Amino acid sequence: MKTILSIGIMAALAIAPAGCASETTKTEKNTTSTVISQEPVVAPDTVTVAQEQQPSDPYLALAQELAASVEKGTVDVSVVNFVYEDTNLMSPFSSLLRDELERVLPLTGKFEVITRSRLADLQYEDKFQAQQASDPDAGTKGLKIKGVKALVRGRFYYKYPDVTVCAELAWMEGGQVQKAKVVVPAGNISARIWPDAPQLKEEAALNGVINPQELVASRVNVQDVASRLAKVPHDFPVQLVVNQGKRDFAQGETISYHVQTGTGCHLAIFCHQVDGSTVVLFPNEFQRNTWVAAGTGVDIPNVGKDTFQFKIQRPFGADVVQVIACTKASALHQMISQYTANIDKGMGVRGIDRGIVVEGLNSALSPSEGSQNESGGLPRWSEEHVVVCTYPKFDSVGSQ
Repeated sequence: MKTILSIGIMAALAIAPAGCASETTKTEKNTTSTVISQEPVVAPDTVTVAQEQQPSDPYLALAQELAASVEKGTVDVSVVNFVYEDTNLMSPFSSLLRDELERVLPLTGKFEVITRSRLADLQYEDKFQAQQASDPDAGTKGLKIKGVKALVRGRFYYKYPDVTVCAELAWMEGGQVQKAKVVVPAGNISARIWPDAPQLKEEAALNGVINPQELVASRVNVQDVASRLAKVPHDFPVQLVVNQGKRDFAQGETISYHVQTGTGCHLAIFCHQVDGSTVVLFPNEFQRNTWVAAGTGVDIPNVGKDTFQFKIQRPFGADVVQVIACTKASALHQMISQYTANIDKGMGVRGIDRGIVVEGLNSALSPSEGSQNESGGLPRWSEEHVVVCTYPKFDSVGSQ
């Protein structure tokens, strides 16, 4: 029988060992949040179809505008991330928009859609090594994805009662980007999410669907990790793949990760949650050894072997899943191994105070730690992370 670990409630497991100094995330979060602007962001001007010429389906209108740039034949595309305004955060509307575009793009006669799950398989197979290209504005020139010629991605801007969607068709060869824009009325969104009650389009109900969860706290969390934990050198590539190739998940869905590297190294994998807590995903109760051989990878959980899985629950918002790799068993990796050595049976993973992780990383990166690694020479480091956005599951009558 599998143990279901609810990622959103693991903060209760975060117990700092006695005598360990730790930094208080709460104080820093309050300080940082004062500089987060909550002013509405205006959608940029992009190419758009005149309102009177748009079909009744706004998603089809957007697809047709993108198709206008395809001169001949059909193009294999994958619909990737649509993020909120000037952030890298996602919401239930991100998922809705992705599904709608996968539906209408083939209707233009110009596109064949490669599903996100297939894109994840390509990344797992080491045939897609630029995960960041899934987000808007990222460069794609020279990027090669087997069987994919272009990516469809973009941003959306919300001002009740409308959402303005700005999409990009980013080509692999040459790196050209075609842009289009469409306005999606609130009533259209309501009908898609609550088909049994399409009249449910009040602003309060739609806010939870279109806006990312815990917007300010989520932005603070992402910035906190970037400022305190993303200072690791990138001496060799490490890939972090999220199941289904997506980074937005609804309540009750399960989530898993695959990490692979071409360099033998020690790994530590963390989930820095939106509430300021941190969970050690690897090593864990069933995977104690931090060493991963070159050309291999690790799955968390290890499907078919581990007797636990991660299920999305509260708190919802933006979590940062981070891999820190080193060719030496650094002070950080040794500390994490010791800390997770006594995980209670059946718990799978263990929480930790984020300040302790920062302290361990600072110690590991200090000049005094620059001794040789297992194969000789100075230790080499790498880091990879992905922002995973979670949100409640909305039922057919608009409650959550």
